[in-house]
Parts: sequence; structure tokens; C-alpha cells
Amino acid sequence: MPDDSRFIVGALDLMGQTPFRPGSPAGWPDTAEHWGGADALYKRIEWSNTVARIAGPRVNPVELGDAVLGSTFSTESRKAISRAESDVQGMTLLLASPDFQRR
Repeated sequence: MPDDSRFIVGALDLMGQTPFRPGSPAGWPDTAEHWGGADALYKRIEWSNTVARIAGPRVNPVELGDAVLGSTFSTESRKAISRAESDVQGMTLLLASPDFQRR
């Protein structure tokens, strides 16, 4: 993962969560209408794919899922990720999975 904070700020901005600018004192919206639309999903998948291309070749996505998600790492996600054609594709699937997106 790049140490350049512009990469992180850019990704958060793309997904509508620019640091220190939530849009209201209540923070960023946490409802499906703001996060469940096609555009929001597309942006999360694009972010996942970018991160996967950077970190994917160095990380086993199933092992990372176990380490990060623990018991919330579902059998279905584990199976899909383990069947990926490459670690990069597996990492994209992990980061875009419902398990990882869970709040």
C-alpha cells in the first residue's frame, strides 16, 4: 500500500467520504440509499481492484480474510475467494465482499 496520503485521501474522496468534510455535524450518511446504489458499488469495486493490484501479489487473500475478519468471514466468501484465478483477483473479491463491507 502506498505511504502517500494522497492515495488514501483520493480513495476516500472518490467514495464520498472526504476526510474532515462529512457534509453535516451528524457525519456521513449510513443508509442504503447512500451506499447501496450502483454508483457507490462501482466505486467500491474500483477501489478494491486498485488496492488489490498494489497489494494482491504479496498477500494471500484467504489468509488475510481469516486474520482480519475472523469468525465473520463466511464460508461462501472464502470459497469464492479461494477459487479466484489469481491473488489479485482474490484480493479484489475479499475487499468487495459483503463480509468486508459489513459495518
